[in-house]
Amino acid sequence: MKSTRKSSKRMSSGFTLIELLVVIAIIAILAAILFPVFAQAREKARQTACLSNIKQIGLAMQMYSEDYDEQFPSGRFDPLNPNPANYGQGWAGSIYAYTKNAQIFKCPDDSTSQVGGANGIPALYPVSYIYNYNVATHPAVASLNAPTNTVVLTEGTGDQANVLVPGELPSSPTPVYSAAGDGLSVLTAIDGTATPAIAGPVQYDTGTMGGYQFNTAPQVPYPALFKNANGRHSDGSIFFMGDGHAKYFRSPAVSPGANANSSSDPEDMTNGLAAGTEDGQHPATFSTN
Repeated sequence: MKSTRKSSKRMSSGFTLIELLVVIAIIAILAAILFPVFAQAREKARQTACLSNIKQIGLAMQMYSEDYDEQFPSGRFDPLNPNPANYGQGWAGSIYAYTKNAQIFKCPDDSTSQVGGANGIPALYPVSYIYNYNVATHPAVASLNAPTNTVVLTEGTGDQANVLVPGELPSSPTPVYSAAGDGLSVLTAIDGTATPAIAGPVQYDTGTMGGYQFNTAPQVPYPALFKNANGRHSDGSIFFMGDGHAKYFRSPAVSPGANANSSSDPEDMTNGLAAGTEDGQHPATFSTN
C-alpha cells in the first residue's frame, strides 16, 4: 500500500502534454488579442505627439503674423523678384524664432532623418509638415472668409531643411526647403520648382485627399504627390486650421487646393472644385469639406 501511494504522488506532480498545450494556446490567444492593442496604443501616442507638434508650429505662425501686421509667413518669396514657385518655401525657417526647437518639426511617425550637423556641415532637420501654398500668397490672416475650414499645415515626408536660419541656407548642394503645396498639383520644396516630378522625395503623407482613387485620378499626379493612399495616422493625418485649432481628419474629408466658386460651395471633385473657403483676393481652398 505504501509504494502505491508514492507512485500515485509521482504521477500527479507534473503537467500532462495536453495541459501544456492548452496553456500555450491560451497564451497565444491572449498575445494575439493584446499585441494589436499595444500597437494601437503606441500609434495613438505618436499621433498625439504629432498633434502637439503641429499645434505648436501653428501657434508660432500666429505669433509671427501678430508681429508682421497680420501677414502669414511667405517663406523665401521675394517681392522684388517674384516667382510663384517659391511661395511658402522656407516657412519653417521664418518661424523658428518663435519655436526655438527644431525637433517639433518632425512627426514621430515620419521616417525622414536628420542629416549633417558635424564637421562644419549644417544640419538639415526633418520637416514633417507642409504649408498651404494658397495661404502663403495671402496678404493677411483677416482675408480668410472661412478660417475654421481652411488648412494651413498638413503632413508630409521626405523633407529636410536648415530650419535654424530664416532663409534656410546654407543647405544641401541642391537646396531643399520646408515645403509648400496646394494638395492638388503644386508641391514645391526646391528653389524655383513647383511640380512633383522636380520636388524630389518630398510627398504628402495624408492619404489621397478629396476621395480620389490613388492610381486613377484624372488630371492629378497623385502617385507622385502622395506617399500612399491612406495617410500617416490610421488612414488619415493631422491638419492645422486657420482659426488656430488642430484636428485629425481621414483623407477623403479634406479638399485639395482647387478653386471654389464661393465660400459656401461643397466639394466638387468631378469638376476639380474644393469646398469653398475663398477670400477677396486669393483662393485658399485646400480645406476641409
